Amino acid sequence: MPRRALILLVTTIALTGCASVGAGSSDAACSPEAGPAMGDLPIAVADVLIARCQPCHQSPPLNGAPFPLMSYEDTLAPFNRSLRRWQRMAEVIDPTATFHMPPPGQPQLTVDELATLRGWLATCAQPVPEGTGGDNGP
Repeated sequence: MPRRALILLVTTIALTGCASVGAGSSDAACSPEAGPAMGDLPIAVADVLIARCQPCHQSPPLNGAPFPLMSYEDTLAPFNRSLRRWQRMAEVIDPTATFHMPPPGQPQLTVDELATLRGWLATCAQPVPEGTGGDNGP
């Protein structure tokens, strides 16, 4: 890619943010390789994960949860060949999703909690600097 086109792409991403976080996203801006490989979960996001996700998504996971969500790095780990865990989170927190989290029978996300997660996921799940956030993981 020519340097000018790359600068234009980076500028556009910086000004508009990440437009898509779902499984069908082909937006290179949402590629974890395009962002930091480490950092911390923003405190508001960590608060939601602690309250609604970490009762099962801990290390080691409980109640059949497939993976921990204790740290920013946990959210970057692959979910499958085409998705990172944060991208899967964007799918399953949708209240209309076929497979929805938190599972039925468990306290559901409040409007504010859902807005917090959606806002973070819409930024392609960017971290805050290491040591300044709310990670509970290693």
